[in-house]
Amino acid sequence: MTTFRAHGAARLGDTECARHLYAELLPFRGRIAGLDSGSFYAGPVDAALAALAEALGDAEAAANHRTAASELVTRVADELNAPPQPT
Repeated sequence: MTTFRAHGAARLGDTECARHLYAELLPFRGRIAGLDSGSFYAGPVDAALAALAEALGDAEAAANHRTAASELVTRVADELNAPPQPT
C-alpha cells in the first residue's frame, strides 16, 4: 500500500508526505511491491521512488529509479519466459 500512497503523494504534490515515503521505500528499491503471495501486484518500488523523486525536484534520482524499475521488469519477464530448468 505504501507504493500506492507514494504515487498519490507525488501526483498531488504533497512534498512532506513524498519525503517521508521516499525514505520509507528506499530500503526496498530493486523489488516488486505487492503481497508475497503474488496475488497483489503494485509494480516496482523504483517506479514509486521515481515518482517521489520527481515530485521532490530530483530529476537525476527520478531517472535512475526509472531505469532501475525498467531493468527489474525486464529481468523478471526474462526469467518468467525462460524455459524450465531440468531438476
